[in-house]
Amino acid sequence: MNEDCVSYIGKESPDFVFFYGNGFKIDKLPEGTRVIYPPKPLPKIENYEEAIEYVLEHPLNQKPFSELLKQGMKVTIAFDDISLPLPPMKRPDLRETAIKSILAKLKKAGINDIHLIAAICLHRKMAKEELKDMLGENIFNEFYPNRLYNHDAEDRENMKFLGTTVHGESVYVNKRAAESDLVIYVNINFVSMDGGHKSFATGLCDYETVKHNHNFNTLMKPESYFDPSNSTLHSILSRQGRLIEQKLKTFHLEMAINNDLFPFPLKFLQKRHYEMNFFDKMAAKITAGLMSILSSNMQRKINSTVRSNYGLVAVYAGDVEQVHQKILEHNFRQYQVDVEGQSDILIGSIPDMSPYSVNSILNPVLFVCLFHGYFFNLYRNKPIVRKGGVLIAFHPLEEEFHKIHHPSYVDFYENILTKTTDTKEIESRYEKEFARNPKYIALYRNSNAYHGVHPFYMWYWGCYGLSHAGKTIVVGAKSERALKILGFEAAKDLDEAMKKAKEFLKNEKPSVTYLRAPPIVMAGVK
Repeated sequence: MNEDCVSYIGKESPDFVFFYGNGFKIDKLPEGTRVIYPPKPLPKIENYEEAIEYVLEHPLNQKPFSELLKQGMKVTIAFDDISLPLPPMKRPDLRETAIKSILAKLKKAGINDIHLIAAICLHRKMAKEELKDMLGENIFNEFYPNRLYNHDAEDRENMKFLGTTVHGESVYVNKRAAESDLVIYVNINFVSMDGGHKSFATGLCDYETVKHNHNFNTLMKPESYFDPSNSTLHSILSRQGRLIEQKLKTFHLEMAINNDLFPFPLKFLQKRHYEMNFFDKMAAKITAGLMSILSSNMQRKINSTVRSNYGLVAVYAGDVEQVHQKILEHNFRQYQVDVEGQSDILIGSIPDMSPYSVNSILNPVLFVCLFHGYFFNLYRNKPIVRKGGVLIAFHPLEEEFHKIHHPSYVDFYENILTKTTDTKEIESRYEKEFARNPKYIALYRNSNAYHGVHPFYMWYWGCYGLSHAGKTIVVGAKSERALKILGFEAAKDLDEAMKKAKEFLKNEKPSVTYLRAPPIVMAGVK
């Protein structure tokens, strides 16, 4: 499928625009490089409001939504937080559209006991401005703060123990949700890792629940967590999710979006190299040049204004497993490109576009998560790069941290990674100490900080990619200390990176793949 998404570089490589943190670099690819491009955006559903309304009353394996409602019910609506999609979508956010339709039906049925909960799990709490931006002023003004709020995974009085799975995995869930007559989850499925049982089994749970799926043994498995049907991670999430489904009356609504990420004047980032005309090339050079002279803070401010043109391509409601299977089919249709064989070298250009750095900073730990975790795992069947191969990333790699959002990250980086980068040792020696640290719990609950254990999980996401690759080279890295702590090498440009890679591989003609993401693309490696 998507044969037009793969091309090979001839003797004379054109200029490529590489993501470079919040800026860009222009460089050339080696001759013979296999370039894997994202598929073009799927056609969007023009009348998305009507589509959402239709699936609510025509759900999969459940009664029509209106028939589930009775006057006086206690109803909770949970929704994904700002960690997706990336960049944020133009208003109105599809979550606002879906929740507005749901609220209208609840009110028509005479239901007034309604709470809206941002399913953040161990993420930072959304600020009131972020909630208002996502859900719109009308919903925000009616429900905030008493009936619109963030889930609090450390509010022990408001967490309910549901039991353990057949494998002994404990499940705690938000008490308000657990004691509701109906719990509705509104999900945007940005990538195939999202949605399904993962929504409840992470979003409304706590550390005692999540530690069973976000751990070294699970994330070290040689399988992509973007391929749920073959993922140990999703097997555990499904066991925990099915326990939740047994105990709670739930209704799921999932929405798949296309990959129309970049608006004007960044539309050239959506194009393949052979599609770029004179004006695209000039726009790329001017944008790269202007961004290069700005400070990191100014770059971040400019990029925070980018809103994407995502279109709704599929929406289903009802039974969680049937809904999710339908959505995954659309995900893979949008993102998957089938290719033949692995490469010796995999090149990626990494923007500061992480689920955990929205309105924030992509620190070195999050760089590892984004590159060795998410980027590396954009495959099905087997990794794009062979075992022992070389990973090359374009990224500035600076030692910068958002002090409000990521306080435990600073401690993790300075006091753990400087001693050891062995993931198994990190988990066994330090995880519980951070997870139960009163200071980090207080900052998570009362500020906008990620939970104390969060940097551990982000490091675990990258552990298989780190162990699979023989070497990581970062083009344009600015911090020698970060390189030393993480065990990476630096290169000033791609030519130097390729020379170092060839020396390491002892191969003058290695096979090379450049995976052009974002927009999202997944390689089905045969």
